[in-house]
Amino acid sequence: MLGADQGDWRRFAGGWDAMPLDAYMADGGNYRRRRYGVFHVGSRRITLLPAQPHYQSLGHNRLNGGIDRWFAPLSDDVADSVILARIFERCREIFARLAPAVESWRAEVHQFRIEAAGRDAGHPTPEGRHRDGVTAGFVMLVARDGVEGGDTRLWAPEGGHLASFTMTEPGEALFFDDGRLLHEVTPLRAAADVSVGHRDVLVVTFAPAN
Repeated sequence: MLGADQGDWRRFAGGWDAMPLDAYMADGGNYRRRRYGVFHVGSRRITLLPAQPHYQSLGHNRLNGGIDRWFAPLSDDVADSVILARIFERCREIFARLAPAVESWRAEVHQFRIEAAGRDAGHPTPEGRHRDGVTAGFVMLVARDGVEGGDTRLWAPEGGHLASFTMTEPGEALFFDDGRLLHEVTPLRAAADVSVGHRDVLVVTFAPAN
């Protein structure tokens, strides 16, 4: 779908190395590393916007919401990559079905690395089952090394279970309608033969541009 070669992918995936810790974890955890950036995605042009905080209401994130959170910028290997540009293009095509009147999007891009060490679990969604408060979203596995767990679970708004699956192969992705489901990912545990394992994902959310 992305039309990327191995060199493109290696540079892109390398953008998850040397990630800074997320300093806003209200549970006190040191298991999440993160980078963040915002783009304007139009029909003819994609523009990286100036650095700005990430904000979620407490209604959408009961653990870490309600405050401005300033994260390190995206890695250049991600922000400038042909892979991210093609993800924007594909998502714009797909999500136009949900909002045909929208001409341009605000795309928030998150690089996540969740680590698990010893008996200390890593929590991909410490806020639990939730919506992101956007129109639609995209989640892609970039790497998974030395961990167990991390099952993606999808739920209907009224509480019915829709699906459960585990992303295991780099490039596996989920496109989702944020208004029609809630999502969560189960905790990660380090595999028995490793000291520290990790799971790297790219998350991109889309909302109409102002």
